[in-house]
Amino acid sequence: MEIKELLEKQKALDESPASNGLRSNTIFRFVTDALGQSWVCTSNGLYRYHPETEWFEYIPLEKATFNIENKGKSYQISDLAFLPNTSLMLVCAGDQGFCLVDIQSGKAVEHPNHPLLKMLKQVVTRIVTGK
Repeated sequence: MEIKELLEKQKALDESPASNGLRSNTIFRFVTDALGQSWVCTSNGLYRYHPETEWFEYIPLEKATFNIENKGKSYQISDLAFLPNTSLMLVCAGDQGFCLVDIQSGKAVEHPNHPLLKMLKQVVTRIVTGK
C-alpha cells in the first residue's frame, strides 16, 4: 500500500473512527510482509489490514509472553521487524518488551526461549536498570 493510500485511510479514520475495526487513530508504523499482508502498529495494538474488505483485524497479544514481566491487555505497538527466513515477526510494545507473532496465523507465539527474545531481554534489562 502506498503512503498516499494510507493517508487517505487515516483521513477516513479521523472522520469515523472504529468503523473499519481500527481502535486507534494513532499509527506508528505501516509495513507489508513477504506474503503481501499489511500490518499496522498503533497506540492501541497490532492490526492486519484486509484490503478486500477494507477491514483492520485486531491481533490479540493478551497471551503473548513479553519480556518485561507483564502479560498483555492492549499494548501500544511502536514497531515490528520480520525475522529472515521465518514466518515470524518481532513486535515491540514500547517499554513492555517484545513478543513474536506468526505472520501466517496472526497469533502471538509462546516462545520465551527464542534466542532473539533472550538477547533482547538482557539488553532491555541493562537499559532499564543501568547495569
